[in-house]
Amino acid sequence: MTLLGHVMSLYPAALGLAALACAGWLLARPGWAPALALPALLYLVPLLSFRLHGLLFPLREGPSRLVGPSYSPWYGGHMIQALYIAFPALEVPLRLVPGLYSLWLRAWGSRIGRRVYWTPLVEVTDRSLLEVGDGVVFGHRSGVFCHLVTPTRSNMLLYVKRVRIEAGAFLGAGSYLAPGCVVEAGAVVTASAHLLDVNRRFVATPRRALGGAEPQDEAPPGEAPASQHAPPAPEPGPPSTPLDAPAPDPFAAPPAPSLEPPPAALPRFGGRP
Repeated sequence: MTLLGHVMSLYPAALGLAALACAGWLLARPGWAPALALPALLYLVPLLSFRLHGLLFPLREGPSRLVGPSYSPWYGGHMIQALYIAFPALEVPLRLVPGLYSLWLRAWGSRIGRRVYWTPLVEVTDRSLLEVGDGVVFGHRSGVFCHLVTPTRSNMLLYVKRVRIEAGAFLGAGSYLAPGCVVEAGAVVTASAHLLDVNRRFVATPRRALGGAEPQDEAPPGEAPASQHAPPAPEPGPPSTPLDAPAPDPFAAPPAPSLEPPPAALPRFGGRP
């Protein structure tokens, strides 16, 4: 790891100590200055640090080596966000106000649409690598992970890719998305579905939800299912005359009666003739 990497490793601890100092200042001398300094330190300073870090060290998507002679921009940005990963309760109040958490992620660099619903315990590890369309719903404890670290014999391989969730998609409770995943518009990711294959595209289908079994057809409110709209089967009737059969002659004479006597009935013994 480079020298800058070691310095960035100290960022979470330095930020935590500064927050404790502001909390002590607020308890010792209550006032507007310490009351404003504490939230500014917890929310504004990391955001500005991340944006400045991104200008100096742009983040590149794709594979890279996490340990080596070159500095990893993702690692520095990850250390800036480490406080929210260690203490997820810091972002819970932002999700309680409609639209505030979407505005928060836009400030970090993500593209977030309108009317996005975030449950309080959603997990987002890379706040600058999300693309979310309008009307997306994130279920309880669902998570989006835009990076993947794989250890090798001599190094650690890092893979970073944006996650795109198109308009109207639904992420069920406990579902996870891996780097590079694309959830198409209207797709449903069922609860506890761990979709951890990178660069996968999930297509919305009318019958099947992603990660689950195929549901039955649902009818609109007040209407019967489609199977009940099928016409009833026709009742069996007399056999119809083939089209190629000759029509009967109405002027033909009736057949003459037979002059031979009917055969005598044979007696049966033991059920055999």
